[in-house]
Amino acid sequence: MIDPREDETWSALLEESVQILRRGSSVSILLMLASMAILIVTTVSSVLRLRALDEEIDTRQARLQQLERASLALVDEKVLIERAIARARQEADDSAANRSGTAAAPASGAPVPSTVALPQVPLTAAPVLSAAAGASTSEPLSLDMAIARLFSTESAVRVRAYESLMAYHSSDPALVPRLVEEARAYPGSSDGVYNALVVLNNLHPAALEPEAALVRAFATELQNREPRFGDLVSTLRLRLPPEGAPTP
Repeated sequence: MIDPREDETWSALLEESVQILRRGSSVSILLMLASMAILIVTTVSSVLRLRALDEEIDTRQARLQQLERASLALVDEKVLIERAIARARQEADDSAANRSGTAAAPASGAPVPSTVALPQVPLTAAPVLSAAAGASTSEPLSLDMAIARLFSTESAVRVRAYESLMAYHSSDPALVPRLVEEARAYPGSSDGVYNALVVLNNLHPAALEPEAALVRAFATELQNREPRFGDLVSTLRLRLPPEGAPTP
């Protein structure tokens, strides 16, 4: 026979155990909820910080693009100024040479030579671009501006001009005559003339064929001007159709 007092004792112990378990479960749930709340707050804070960083990156990228555009505008202005200075120097030298030739003419009326050797206009020397430069650029330049930049005194500007010409204008029928015209207009820009030869050597032969006579005459003009032009002139001639062949 079970003692009622013993039964009550066990019931009390069981009830107390249940209460302890309930309290422990409540504490565990509260701790879990607190952890979840902390996690949510941390996540939201991180998202907000990342959004702020993204906005700052976008702002700085926009500013960088503005500065790049301003830099390109300054480069274009510098190129135009360089061209104007070179042309003015060439005209001054031409005028001085003509005056010198006239003053040196014999009083007896002996004929004055029909041609006068003009001194080249030296521009600031700078490394020329490489023929192996890549043929891509972030922003295409117009044909005239790319050709003008090819005669810049800054190597990086010439490289970008070469890239733009090869990427966007290599099949333009106006490229070859404009390039030769510019090289003839600025013979004192040794690096620019060299770069013009590099471009011509990297064009497809089909782009050279319609202007074969012009390119051949240009190569002849340069064959003895500077030693470094020699190889480029030779390879350029090999890329032209045979002399006298019909042109398209």
